[in-house]
Amino acid sequence: MKLLSILVTACCILLPIAGHAKDESFIDLRFQAETAPNEKPHAQSECTLLIKAPQDARRNQETLGTTFRDNPIISKEPATLWLQQALMDLNRLGIKTSLVDENSASVNGNLLSAELDKLYLWYHSMNMYGTLVVNTSLQTPSGGIFKHSYRVIGTKSNWANTDSEYVTTFNITVSRFLSQLAADLQKECRA
Repeated sequence: MKLLSILVTACCILLPIAGHAKDESFIDLRFQAETAPNEKPHAQSECTLLIKAPQDARRNQETLGTTFRDNPIISKEPATLWLQQALMDLNRLGIKTSLVDENSASVNGNLLSAELDKLYLWYHSMNMYGTLVVNTSLQTPSGGIFKHSYRVIGTKSNWANTDSEYVTTFNITVSRFLSQLAADLQKECRA
């Protein structure tokens, strides 16, 4: 009985300490393409895309969700920089991309503008889910404007609740977004 009371006392002392070991997660949000193992290479299309720096329209621009213990996830870099890195990866999907200089007066080519509306991580059971909402506008040289709103959810199992797992979940989510965007751009670039 004495051993049981010692164990209970130790748990009462140590559990609150373990629960507050990490108040927030500062993640290094860098894009890395998450591809399927059997993904086929994409043929280079005729579509050439000029990409403007994305805008951040999120209500909460400070956090990217919460950890399993409800502590905030905070990125060391702006989320729009991560989105810009992801948009440049459209090259891998067969679309030639380059960044457009914000100061240039005229732009010749297909111009893509992106606005980050939502980006956050959430949990259900043992899975992590990343939610991404991006509004895009494609302006073609012929004057056509194509606007889309993409809402994508990416998921992975939560193995150890580490910062790298948060980044991987976000990268899975944005990779799904890029696949949808590339399919739309293949049609609209020619319009």
